[in-house]
Order: sequence, then C-alpha cells, then structure tokens
Amino acid sequence: MVPQVCPRLVRFGVFEVDLGSGELFKNGQKVHIEEQLFQVLSILLEKPGQLVTRKELQQRLWPQDTFVDFEHSLNVDIQRLRHVLGDSAENPRYIETLLRRGYRFICPVEWLPLDTPPPIPSASPNSMVGLSSSMNQPAASLTEAEAKLAKPTPIEVPTVQVAPEISPPERPVVEESRQREDSSVVDMGGRTALSERRYEVKK
Repeated sequence: MVPQVCPRLVRFGVFEVDLGSGELFKNGQKVHIEEQLFQVLSILLEKPGQLVTRKELQQRLWPQDTFVDFEHSLNVDIQRLRHVLGDSAENPRYIETLLRRGYRFICPVEWLPLDTPPPIPSASPNSMVGLSSSMNQPAASLTEAEAKLAKPTPIEVPTVQVAPEISPPERPVVEESRQREDSSVVDMGGRTALSERRYEVKK
C-alpha cells in the first residue's frame, strides 16, 4: 500500500522512481521513459502485489471524452514499459499479466522517506580512467629541489677483479727402484723348491 504521505522516491530492484520529477533511474543512471509509460508505472507502484484492473487504468490514463482504441493502446504501453524495465511477459520480474483482468506489480517495493537525497549516478569507466591517470601524474606544486629529493639515486657497484687461476707446479718425476720378491712354490717330483726372482721396477 502507498503511504498516506507520498514519498518522493520509490525503489524496486535496481530501479528508483522519483515521483516528484517523473524520472526513472537504474543503478543511479537516468533512464529515458515517456510520460505515458511513467504514469502506468506510477499507478502500478501504488498497489504493489495487488491487481490493477484494465478498467482502472483506462479511467486514470484517458479521460471520458477521449476517443482512443483503449485495448490496443494499453497493451502497447505495457509492452513498451516492460522493454524499458528489461522485463518480459513470459518470465515477469516486475509486471505480471492477469489474463483479461489487469496487471500486478510483483517486485518488492521500498518507499523512501522524504529526506532521502536523490540517487547519485554511479561512476562510469571513463571517469575512473581519468581519475587513475590524474593520480599517476606528479603534483605540480613540487619544487625542483623536492623533485630531486624524491628521485631515487642510483647506487654504483664497485667492480671486483678476479685473479687468474694459478695451476700448482708439476711435481718432478723421481725414479725410485724397489725390489719385489716373487716367490713361487714349485713341485719337483714330490719335492718342494722355493724359487725366487728378483727384478727391478722403475716408476
């Protein structure tokens, strides 16, 4: 039910309706809507969740002395209003059709108080790009000395010379001799003889 003191703003889903100025907003962005369609939307918002008959819409939209094809005109207005809201008759989110009777606004409605500020348009991507680019620019108030202090000073890394690798001196070949004894046991007719050979090995 519409409150006794009619507020300025009505909110449903992502939309807000300013009844005072006759404006429709979606996510803070103003949406173009014709006056006739806005009147149909306002009448439906007065009775959220309730049936609004076609007879009532006819009486409030067209005076008695107006000659118009009411049935066709109302059908066209509802169809165009659904297009503005992104709604459909097959899967309604806002406006439900009650066959041969009328229409019902099925989305939850929030009546905002009179002191509610008007909706603020959401920031567009272009404005966000401009904001980020302005933040990246250096401040114009910086003096030359402050700019030098803010600029990082490069650090010089000393060059380290590596000494060439020195191979150790070759050891002289020392001849040495040694004697090895090679002993073997020879079996000579049942007798055991010890044969020794001596030889000299050079290294």
